[in-house]
Amino acid sequence: MLFYSDGVTDLKLSNGKRLGMNGFADWVESRAHLPLDEFLSEVEALRMEGLTGLSAGDDFTCVAIRYRGAEIVKDGYLLLWADSGSLRKVRNYVKSSARESSIGFTDPEINELLLAVQEAASNAVRHARAGQKGIPIKVSAEIKNGTFIFELRYPGSPFDFSSVPEPVLDGTKEGGFGISIIKKCVDDVAYVYQGDHNLVTLKKRPKGSGIENGNIS
Repeated sequence: MLFYSDGVTDLKLSNGKRLGMNGFADWVESRAHLPLDEFLSEVEALRMEGLTGLSAGDDFTCVAIRYRGAEIVKDGYLLLWADSGSLRKVRNYVKSSARESSIGFTDPEINELLLAVQEAASNAVRHARAGQKGIPIKVSAEIKNGTFIFELRYPGSPFDFSSVPEPVLDGTKEGGFGISIIKKCVDDVAYVYQGDHNLVTLKKRPKGSGIENGNIS
C-alpha cells in the first residue's frame, strides 16, 4: 500500500509532461517486489534526481506499507517470506504439528524431522528466485494414514534432486550435504516442478513401520 503526495506525480518527463498517476503506477510496478528498505531507497533516488536529472520541485512525501500477514496457520498452511528469519517459524510450526499429532513420534524422530525440514526450507530461502527478495514460501503439514507429510512450495527455477551425487565425507567440502541429510532423516522425499513453482514433499513415519528411509522421487 502506497500513500504519496502530488509532488510525486508532478515530476516532469523528458517530453515536459507530468509523470501522472499511471506513470507512477508503472514505476512502482517494476519495483514492487523489492523489500521496503530497498524500495524506499529507490523512492529517495527519485526524489533527489527526478526522471530528468532534476530534483522534485514540490512537496514529495511517500509512505509505503507492506502487509506480511500474521504468519499463522490458515486454511491448513503457513505462508511466509523467503528469508532466514522464516526458518525458525517453519521449524516451530512443524514441531508443534508433530507433537500435537497422535502419530506417536519419539523426541529423536521429531528432531530428525526438524533437521530435514530445516534443510529443505534453507534451500527454498536460498534458491527462491535468486537475487530477489520478498518471495513467498508456502508450508503445510498433515497426518495421513499414520504418516506425517510436510510440503514446501516456492517459486524459482526447477531443480533435479536426483542429479546431486552423494557427498564424500573426507573433509574437503564444507557444504552440499543437505539432500543427503534429508534422505537419511525421512522415509520419502518427492519433488515436482509445477508452473514456476517447486514443490518438495517429505514423509516420515514412526519407527517400526517397516519402511526404510531415503526413498526419493
